[in-house]
Amino acid sequence: MEVTSETDAMADIFHATRVDLDACVANMPPVGDQVGAVFLIGDKVAGIDLFGCSAMCRKLLPKLIRSYALDAIETPEPRPYNEKVVDEFLNKVAKEHTDASPAIGLGTDHRFDDDGLVGGALVLNGTIVHLAALPSAAT
Repeated sequence: MEVTSETDAMADIFHATRVDLDACVANMPPVGDQVGAVFLIGDKVAGIDLFGCSAMCRKLLPKLIRSYALDAIETPEPRPYNEKVVDEFLNKVAKEHTDASPAIGLGTDHRFDDDGLVGGALVLNGTIVHLAALPSAAT
């Protein structure tokens, strides 16, 4: 991103691109009772985040948008939304087998790393608190 940092800190990159990132956040406000988002860069799914309630989504969405937008800034041209690509990604996530283990705090940690996907979910009392999935480096 052509940002000079004496400490190689990511904070310097976020600071240098703050205006662009703030514009992305302003242009993508949460809608209604939104509980998640699928992020695309170019014509590929970059990731998905799903939360157990809309309040958590509203609180964390700006940070997620900044993170994904930082990668998207270097994408030369926006591409049209491709519903088929999103549906295929969501179907892969839904079918993914997870390895479950007790979470550090409350709940159960479900992890997966297979079939071109990597991610996990925190589940508490049968409800997803947060699920994140990304395409793996192999895809």
